[in-house]
This record gives sequence, C-alpha cells and structure tokens, in this order.
Amino acid sequence: MEDFVLNILESYLKWEKKKIEINYDSLSQDRKNELRLEYDDDAKYYHKIVGLEKEEALYADTIISFWTPYRSLARYG
Repeated sequence: MEDFVLNILESYLKWEKKKIEINYDSLSQDRKNELRLEYDDDAKYYHKIVGLEKEEALYADTIISFWTPYRSLARYG
C-alpha cells in the first residue's frame, strides 16, 4: 500500500514539475487539455481506463475529487 501511495505522489510531483518546465499557464486551452490527458493521472484514468471520450475525461477530472479513483483502487485493487 505504501508503494501505491508513493507512486501517486511521485506522479503528481512529476506532472507539477512538467507544468513549470513548459510554462503551462501560458499555453492555449487546447494544448493544456492535450497535456492533461498525457500527464495528469486522473484525466488519463478516466480516458484510458474508464474509456471516456477526451472531453468527458477532462470534465470528470475537473469535477471528481482527486482521491476518488485512487481510494476505490486501493480498496478493491
């Protein structure tokens, strides 16, 4: 379980560092969305694991708590 949580935190930090490297705030919304689907584990989860379309995955990432899918996976996975 510790490795599971550590992986989540390391992935989050990697994404935050990437945002700084690419000056994320200055990018167009379309480019931000592309990058979220590539680097943001929540958006990737909804798109690649759950199977939502890109727009739906981005919306779900915005609406649903960061911990929701991980809490579910930790409980059942």
